[in-house]
Amino acid sequence: MSDLIRWLCLYAQENLMGALWSDGEYQTCLQTAEACVDRLERQLDPEGKKTLRELMDQSAFQSGLEQEYLFRAALSMARELGEELQPPHSQMAVAK
Repeated sequence: MSDLIRWLCLYAQENLMGALWSDGEYQTCLQTAEACVDRLERQLDPEGKKTLRELMDQSAFQSGLEQEYLFRAALSMARELGEELQPPHSQMAVAK
């Protein structure tokens, strides 16, 4: 991912996703997942807890990669849509 796209993605996460953090469905999902992890950790020995944490870390990393690719796809779609909505250059020259 280029530095510009990475910066745009970070900007969107920090400044444009505020509604997600306050979304009731998101909060319920987050709380349920945390409760499941807590219950599972209480049942695991130290090695099992380590494996669970590794699984969670890898899952979070995978999700982050998927989100980055989705963001790039959305940028590409927006660029293509913008190009489609602009009048052709020859028509713009005539209109001036």
